[in-house]
Amino acid sequence: MALRYICLFVTGAPLPREFKADVLFVVDSSQSISKEKFLRELDFVKVFARTLDISPDKSRVGVVTFGNTPTHSIRFEEYTSIQSFSRGVDVVPYIAGPKRLDKALVFAARILSKARPNVNKMLVLLTDGKQPLGRDPLDASAKPLHQLDVKISVIGAGGNVSMQELSKITSEPGDLFYSRTFGGMVLQVPAFYDHMISGTFRKCF
Repeated sequence: MALRYICLFVTGAPLPREFKADVLFVVDSSQSISKEKFLRELDFVKVFARTLDISPDKSRVGVVTFGNTPTHSIRFEEYTSIQSFSRGVDVVPYIAGPKRLDKALVFAARILSKARPNVNKMLVLLTDGKQPLGRDPLDASAKPLHQLDVKISVIGAGGNVSMQELSKITSEPGDLFYSRTFGGMVLQVPAFYDHMISGTFRKCF
């Protein structure tokens, strides 16, 4: 259903010919996310991935899902076209369990530490917000990513999001996005695309 938006989204400035990136999607699959909401997160992943030139020598995409522990659901080298990547996303399993966003960020840093040299390193986090008390602070958990010069963009969705807490992950306010519903997350794709290409932030709902 979400793929009907693609023709509307990919009509702006094209990616620069020399653009190369390793893009890691970190997708919340904890028990506070229903199976239906999880599928809407995956819709966003598939639609945004279509804005990239996915190939071994251009952009590569991977997926981490997390509940209590993170899972490397799709590796960078696993799919070399948008068609095969989209099929892979369709079979990413739902996890459930307690939310450990702190663990997911540290895990993502390990993956991106092995990204290709001299390419953009990007992380796109999709979540419904704050994890339970007593976990590691999110700013400390995100520090290894910042040390790797990873561009971190975050979408918080739903009514229980703590945008103040999620702001601890990003390096700039413009990297933090909000969607009132999980179904509306896919409507954020133009803002992500514009932000990636021009550095401008355009709020979408």
